[in-house]
Amino acid sequence: MLKSLVKDHKRQPFTLITLRGTPIRVQLSALILPLWAAYIGYITNDAGWRGAAFMGVFVLLLHVCAMLHELGHILPAHRFGATITQVRMSGLGAFVRVESKVGMTPRQNLWIALGGPAVSALSTVILGCAAWRVAGAHRLVDLLVTLLRWDASAPAAMLVLLAATNALLMLFNLLPVFPMDGGRAITALLARFLPQRQATAVVSSFGQVMAAVTIPAALFMANNSLLRLAAVSTAGLVFWVSWRESRRVQALQLL
Repeated sequence: MLKSLVKDHKRQPFTLITLRGTPIRVQLSALILPLWAAYIGYITNDAGWRGAAFMGVFVLLLHVCAMLHELGHILPAHRFGATITQVRMSGLGAFVRVESKVGMTPRQNLWIALGGPAVSALSTVILGCAAWRVAGAHRLVDLLVTLLRWDASAPAAMLVLLAATNALLMLFNLLPVFPMDGGRAITALLARFLPQRQATAVVSSFGQVMAAVTIPAALFMANNSLLRLAAVSTAGLVFWVSWRESRRVQALQLL
């Protein structure tokens, strides 16, 4: 996901390494998530420690995919002269903070916004082709069978699961709301026909409306408590970020 420059939280994440002046920071949730996934893998199947290792490695590899996604934002941002202020890893994924230089065109902002999803799409294709070859699949349904009948020691199962999850996260990230890349991309497209502030306001309002509709729908329609929590949390995040963007636009209009 592409996030605009915001004020740092009072409690900074742990700085893992600094590359070209850009800190790579890791939050505690990013370190806990692989352990939690390993525990789930241990207790939910008969594989025992093999299941724990499978799920732990799976989450770690997802973090790698997330970093590659952010690299897709960083490369065009550097090319167009934008400043990368921070790359942060958390339990929700990887995030990059970009400070756009003055005078950047909507087309340049569009390239930056779509760079991450483009890399994720390429990663999905590579993982899918690798899974196809390792599993010896002849039809697409063969990969689905491999996923449903997964073996904690089978490399094909890991590749199929990574490809499928990476594809789903990429599609989710293309939703046309903030803070998703889709919201940034739609804003850049609208900015080709509208003033930047007005384009941001349109996407912000849409995100708030969608979140306001999703929260009660998730509370009353989702049967799974974990799914309900995920839907409400995501909708709440969308509403908060969209509201923040709308307030930022209003503040700029008063200047």
